[in-house]
Amino acid sequence: NESIIDMFGFGSSGQTGQLYYSGTYIMCTNGGTIDIAGISADNSVTFLTPTREGFQFDGWYDNPEFSGTAYTQRQSSGQTQSKYYAKWNCEVTFDANGGNGTMASQTVTAGKPVALNAMSGMTWADGYAFTGWNTKADGSGQFYGDGALVTFDEPTTLYAQWSNAAAVIGTTEY
Repeated sequence: NESIIDMFGFGSSGQTGQLYYSGTYIMCTNGGTIDIAGISADNSVTFLTPTREGFQFDGWYDNPEFSGTAYTQRQSSGQTQSKYYAKWNCEVTFDANGGNGTMASQTVTAGKPVALNAMSGMTWADGYAFTGWNTKADGSGQFYGDGALVTFDEPTTLYAQWSNAAAVIGTTEY
């Protein structure tokens, strides 16, 4: 869901609510919003900070992979068109789901793959072992192994899954 704000023209006329010096700036807010009423005419053309509930804005990038430098203003007065992408971070929180202890949340870039942090700091009663994470406490959601490569588009809570390590999985005859 990409929101594009195409901001045009201050020029020398100083028209309120419009932005431009040498072209068009397309700001792909990636689900966020920008209050363009606050735009003012100055030679630096400083980019506004968008907002998105539950996310932390992490800069404007000139590519959708968010590689390189985050920009805060236009890069040259000779630009005729520029397109910038908002990078959003969100938190993945880890719930012990009846177990003991806590694990620090993990900041991830929304929509980009990342390896989950390895489980640490949580335990269950003796005889139980950690088996992975699930998006539902009862295990009916999406399952992820410890350290799995995942992509989240929104803040997410993962619930520890536990199994009785002493449970009989099968039998072997000797």
